[in-house]
Amino acid sequence: MKKIILYFFIIIGICFIIPIFFTTKFKTREVFIEEEKPKELLDIEKYSYTDFSTIRLLHKDGSIEEKRIR
Repeated sequence: MKKIILYFFIIIGICFIIPIFFTTKFKTREVFIEEEKPKELLDIEKYSYTDFSTIRLLHKDGSIEEKRIR
C-alpha cells in the first residue's frame, strides 16, 4: 500500500514539476507610447482639392515629373 501511495505522489509530482522546467518566463517591458498631437488643424475651406489630380514622381536623378490624372 505504501508503494502505491508513493507512486501516486511521484506521478502527481512529475505532472506538476515537469511543466515548471519547460515553461519559459517572459520579461515584461513597459512601453510608453506618446500620442501624436496634431500640429495644425486642417482648414477644409482653404484646402484645394484640385491637388488630388496631380501626381509628382521623383526620379533617381532628382528630377520631378508631374502627371495629371483624368
